[in-house]
Amino acid sequence: ATDSGGATVSSSAMVEVQGAGPYFTAAVSIDPPTGVTSSSVLLCLAEAADSLGASIAVDYAWSLGTGASLGSAAGSMAGAQLALASAGVSPGDTVHCTATASDSAGSVSGTASVSVENGLPSATVLSFEGSGSDPAIVRTDDVLAVTASGTDPEGSAVQFTYRWLVDGAEVLSDGPVSSTQSSLDGGSYFSKGQTVQAEVVPSDGMDDGAAALSAVVTVANSAPTAPAVTVSPSAPEDYEDIVCTATGSTDPDGDAVTYTYSWTQDGAARPDLSGQATVPSSETSLGEAWACTA
Repeated sequence: ATDSGGATVSSSAMVEVQGAGPYFTAAVSIDPPTGVTSSSVLLCLAEAADSLGASIAVDYAWSLGTGASLGSAAGSMAGAQLALASAGVSPGDTVHCTATASDSAGSVSGTASVSVENGLPSATVLSFEGSGSDPAIVRTDDVLAVTASGTDPEGSAVQFTYRWLVDGAEVLSDGPVSSTQSSLDGGSYFSKGQTVQAEVVPSDGMDDGAAALSAVVTVANSAPTAPAVTVSPSAPEDYEDIVCTATGSTDPDGDAVTYTYSWTQDGAARPDLSGQATVPSSETSLGEAWACTA
């Protein structure tokens, strides 16, 4: 200030220009954003700068949609992880991550959320066997059994639906049941030459998992039943022919049955008479023992 005599005096005051406060340079996000199950590991990440544009660390807080805390991480530049397997979440829950960046001029927050989906159960076929003496070979009169196991990411009980396919077409569906085994009776559902396969679909009561398929087996030929064999006359004279008769065989596949004959003389094979039902009297002598196999 200056007066009329030309004398002057001055004083000063100072102010500091403040920035607008911290801000996000990359919005808060959760990875993965979809397909989250109770066994997923989540990463929450945001990037922030202070009022002067310098990068600053971010604080993270995890919570459920109910407001219950799931943990936090302070001052991270690399985000924050959350392993849901140890967080006690369930399908249908919503998980939130709130990121907060602060400096001397203030703070800024943002929230991202994901929904926890039901993890699908899985099934494995352990065995697929017939009831015959050789389980690897399946015949018309066998019962074919499939044995399975199942797991669920949430630990829920797994049930199974068994679909039986003959020549690619479903003939029987069994389930959902808790049993790990299902069977198909060949006497009712398959015959020689057909292919059989089992499909096992797991369920946790909420959703079905992917089907597990057994191997494809082709039904093998079944042997006919043993015949009744008689030899006549029962006490032949040396001038009489000996006749072998076989009857009563049936075939599980419905095939026509034919008989082949073989003979022994006094316990020794007679290959020259193989296939013949009759031994002519010219081949026999008194006191010989003849046996027929059909």
